[in-house]
Amino acid sequence: MLWEECIMAATTRAQNLKKAQDFALNIDATTEIGMLELSATQAIRVSIIRSRGRQYTAITPFWRKKSDDMWKPKAGVWVPVAHTGEIADCLARAAEKIREKEA
Repeated sequence: MLWEECIMAATTRAQNLKKAQDFALNIDATTEIGMLELSATQAIRVSIIRSRGRQYTAITPFWRKKSDDMWKPKAGVWVPVAHTGEIADCLARAAEKIREKEA
């Protein structure tokens, strides 16, 4: 590839920023379902999020260094609502297996 072709093929920062903004998820509405504190420093929040007309179940872990600090979110997982029941079934089966092994 010639140098001129490389320059022509390169994208500008503004073009890259526009692409990133097009792919960004815009949260239109959030409904918190509940937050489960796993310990004094770890928790998981489940909420329903609507973004660009689609709905997702968001599972977001939170952490804090001390029990009196503010909760800080980590990267969460967004599951399309159509698969939320399947995830719940998998978690229920995992709980059953754990109970079987403990018995």
